[in-house]
Amino acid sequence: MPENPVYMPIFQKTPLNQIPFFSKIFQDYIAQNAVLEPFFQFVPRKETFGKIIAQKQFPQEKRNLLYQIFQEQYERISLYKTEKENIEALLSEKTFTVTTAHQPSIFFGELYFVYKALTTLRLAEFLRALMPAYHFVPIFWLGSEDHDFAEISHFRLFGKTYQWHTEQKGAVGRMKTAEIAEILSVLPEKIPVFETAYTQYPTLAQATRYALHEFFGKKGLLVLDGDDAKLKKALIPVIQNELQEQKTEFFVKDTSLQLTRLGYHAQAQARPINFFYLDEGLRERIERKGDFYEVLHTPLRFSETEILQLTEKNPEKFSPNALLRPIYQELVLPNLAYIGGPGEIAYWLQLKSTFEHFRHLAPHLTMPMLLPRNFALVLTQNQSEKINKLQLSVQDFFQESHTLKKLFLSKLALQEFSLPQEKETILQAFESIKQKTAKIDKTLLSAVEAEEQKNLKSLEHLEKRIQKAEEKKHENELQQVLSLKEKLFPDGALQERKDNFLNFYLNYATFLEDLHQIFEPFSNEFYIIQIQ
Repeated sequence: MPENPVYMPIFQKTPLNQIPFFSKIFQDYIAQNAVLEPFFQFVPRKETFGKIIAQKQFPQEKRNLLYQIFQEQYERISLYKTEKENIEALLSEKTFTVTTAHQPSIFFGELYFVYKALTTLRLAEFLRALMPAYHFVPIFWLGSEDHDFAEISHFRLFGKTYQWHTEQKGAVGRMKTAEIAEILSVLPEKIPVFETAYTQYPTLAQATRYALHEFFGKKGLLVLDGDDAKLKKALIPVIQNELQEQKTEFFVKDTSLQLTRLGYHAQAQARPINFFYLDEGLRERIERKGDFYEVLHTPLRFSETEILQLTEKNPEKFSPNALLRPIYQELVLPNLAYIGGPGEIAYWLQLKSTFEHFRHLAPHLTMPMLLPRNFALVLTQNQSEKINKLQLSVQDFFQESHTLKKLFLSKLALQEFSLPQEKETILQAFESIKQKTAKIDKTLLSAVEAEEQKNLKSLEHLEKRIQKAEEKKHENELQQVLSLKEKLFPDGALQERKDNFLNFYLNYATFLEDLHQIFEPFSNEFYIIQIQ
């Protein structure tokens, strides 16, 4: 036994198919339902990786470029040994990547941001052990070109939402971080990593890379920003093909129709042109109108010759949307797997034919294996003790509040109060009255039925009053149950989609390390973790 054993949180696992928050298509994908096989390239199993590697032909010149880009993007950061080794390893044909992606949310946004990073790290470690002849590099693709500011501009800490207010527009990764200092000044504690990130790194993309480096760099995670002029050169043929042929919309619509016929909901919608025009303070859709290409909400207008010349000269001015960002990612990385959440996997399943279409422009382009990230619910020891005292299980709290409420009352042997026999007696009595009335004067039947309904409604009202009186006796316990439900599932959503990781990290310094030890790729289970 080591002198200083690692003190791990207690945890249990629940199969993802027992969690009511996930879509049908995601549940069927992880269950490997045969009907979805036409929509992905590689079965998400451990033994599939050898097959992917055998098919993966990634050009050496692209490895050289990737190496150069990482050198440039990490220029201001003092690299950890593992980061240096992983960047160097990218030059070797024996090296492959596993990738996740997310927008540069301030303070990492919601918990699932760090879950993505940790799952990707764990997958790379697992593959190194499984196939020691190869090297596997975990990549966090920074979605810095996204312009949905509302999505990345806030985070929830200890029940309070902190909001970044700015007049800046365009790609969020290019936004200046100076204004975030206002948030730093009102946080309940100082957080040195983010203090440095938002005061010493001028853009949100740079600041987020630094923060990810500080929290996960020692494990070897590399952050790649796709908003890079040199990297975008690989995308030129795709941009030009999309502008001229506009095939993505056809392929995605066709796939979406197939999925809809199978009873699934299409996650993403394609447009005729699935690129934005990107500039300082600007990210707007490109539309073809007649013989010209126009940038919406701007006076920018190009002929076909002009816009094709622009793609050659300034490919960085073209930004793929959510449907073509995966194509871009797989063009520039020797990638084997993409790690994503339920929504991401759903829209990747719409893209197989799009990947096949663009492969004629880049023979090394393949659709990666799609793997779910890890999922978790984190409880404090105090919360766990309260749940036990209330004679409930953590799994009970996954239910909707009204169902949980009924369940709790039933645990107290307080069944929902009702008067079924009395209702039946009233119905029988009125049935007799109606029969007698019909013999005398059928026109009075409506009056009898009205009285019947009146009596039934009075009885139902009485039921509710008696039920409330019963519940009032246990109002304190019920309030505890509902209060716990709100803390564990804020606004009725999964905790990981609302709360920030700092809720736990600030009080438990080993929080991220503990998760790193607990999470497992391919688990398809929901982790319930109790922090000690």
